[in-house]
Amino acid sequence: GMARFIQVIGYTLPALIAAHYIHGRKYHKRFLLTALGIQRVVVLFLPFAVYYLPSYSPKAAIFGIYFIMAWFWLLDGGAAVSWFDMVAKTVPAQYRGRFFGVMQSLGGASALIGGMLVNSILRNPRISFPTNYTIFATIFVLCMCLSQLFLSLIREPEGSVEEDQKATFLNFAKQAVPLLKRRPVVFK
Repeated sequence: GMARFIQVIGYTLPALIAAHYIHGRKYHKRFLLTALGIQRVVVLFLPFAVYYLPSYSPKAAIFGIYFIMAWFWLLDGGAAVSWFDMVAKTVPAQYRGRFFGVMQSLGGASALIGGMLVNSILRNPRISFPTNYTIFATIFVLCMCLSQLFLSLIREPEGSVEEDQKATFLNFAKQAVPLLKRRPVVFK
């Protein structure tokens, strides 16, 4: 329950703040890499939290892991707006369906391979807790670092900027209600 709550709130609320912050900017890559870079620095502590904190204090381990999760989702949600903007600018419209299809297929295949790896590590009697979960956390951290590297290699084209004056955050947030009323498919 708590992990899913952190994920949903962490991914959705920061997107509103980030959308307001990046509105009117020609480039979003710097914001994206900065937000995700800060996120990855905190995530680097996950293997240490998994390995060392349970022997120190189980409560500290739970708190530390939830803190890292919350930090991960808050910054991931904030960076998502820039990520989608960069996809829209770098992947031509006629190829976006294929792009997301390939991305989903590779993600599914990776999940299948990851599931087999998890199964083999958890079944191995020589790899006990917390070492087994530390291995998982370390693999996750390495994948996050690899993704940061690949994101940094993207060449972002200049985006178009609307000439209207940027609204205050409160007015920006108030605009969400009429938008949701005009597009009720969001609630279906």
